[in-house]
Amino acid sequence: METGWQDMLLAATRKKTSHERRNSNLTPTLITRQADFPARFQGTRAATSLDFGGGVKHIIRAARPNFRQDGERLRPQMASTKRTLNASKYDTDKAQHTHYLRNYEEYFRPLLDRDIRLLELGVLHGGSLQLWRDYFERGRIVGLDLNPVEIEDPTGRIRFYQGGQQDTVLLDRIARECAPEGFDIIIDDCSHVGDLARVSFWHLFDNHLKPGGLYVIEDWGTGYWDAWPDGVRYRRRGLHDRHSKHSYIRHRLNRAATRLHESAAGRLPLVGRLASAAKRTLQRGLFHSHDFGMVGFIKELVDELGMADITHPQFGHAPHRTSKFREMRLSTSHLFVVKA
Repeated sequence: METGWQDMLLAATRKKTSHERRNSNLTPTLITRQADFPARFQGTRAATSLDFGGGVKHIIRAARPNFRQDGERLRPQMASTKRTLNASKYDTDKAQHTHYLRNYEEYFRPLLDRDIRLLELGVLHGGSLQLWRDYFERGRIVGLDLNPVEIEDPTGRIRFYQGGQQDTVLLDRIARECAPEGFDIIIDDCSHVGDLARVSFWHLFDNHLKPGGLYVIEDWGTGYWDAWPDGVRYRRRGLHDRHSKHSYIRHRLNRAATRLHESAAGRLPLVGRLASAAKRTLQRGLFHSHDFGMVGFIKELVDELGMADITHPQFGHAPHRTSKFREMRLSTSHLFVVKA
């Protein structure tokens, strides 16, 4: 058994990974592209200094003999990365959204054994706070809700505050008392109203989320519902609307306006503005975008993701800056943003 484990360990050290490494306070050190960030999470690092894939690591932990200094063999224990996020026994609607739980597991598994600080906005009866407490065995869990909540917590690792998500003074107090060095994870399952979610997002993201931290927004699809305070029913449009037959002419006119903008005459402020205005007019209505409620807010965040191109030194607006987001992942009514 001892020889077999050494052979496995040697094989693991020789195995090449498919990704380069990067430094992050939350995730394994990986270099990722915006399109496939979640798939590149591997399990948390093993107790050894070696760096190898999650699957091999689990085999090694299962096969590795474990001894105390006095020579007595310890009882093997299941690796914490094998814990499953099961919300069925908790008073939370997260159990109804199985893809939410899959997404959470994908992002949260590397953090299981860490002393994380998690803030959730909107906790209803508090069941989700108990879920996070039991999942992150070393974590400190904080909740905020408009209504008072009584939570049974013999561990003392849950704190609750009553108030609105747009109350930035209260948010500062929560961060000061519970996470002075910043939160590792923030989840917005609160009002699902675009204006309010925008206030809490930018205040917490800029001031109280660690670099590399995760900001999660649930239920952004309420922006498509008339029944929601700021939601509006989606207006369907035909696959080929009235603009399609003019696409060739529009394309030619757009190219002409672009050439004008890039010409010597286009360097004159008035001519450049006229060329830009012409292109804006030609493009208006070409793509239909639903910009109401949470949906509109999420689309604003897409613009932040593209900030490096918006402020491109040659083609964009000065001054140049990179996005505040390292990665952004959208799934049905579920958004993950990783802070740069």
